[in-house]
Amino acid sequence: MRVTQMPASGGHNTNKIRVPATANFPPQRNGLNLSDILSRFEKDDYILLGLIAVLVFEGCDDYILLAALGYLFFMGIKE
Repeated sequence: MRVTQMPASGGHNTNKIRVPATANFPPQRNGLNLSDILSRFEKDDYILLGLIAVLVFEGCDDYILLAALGYLFFMGIKE
């Protein structure tokens, strides 16, 4: 079965969206860069990450402590 699109009334395509030439769009980024993420870290962020990593690799069972440190880490990297 072959499906074809019928021409729009008036002989022109009405599916195109017109954008004013004066519209200011921010430059588009191609995803997150690791260097952009690491540049936002400060000294205390590295300390928290190191502390969390040591606790996890040593087999810490105190999940409340890990959750609290993770919360502090994520709240610290907010802009």
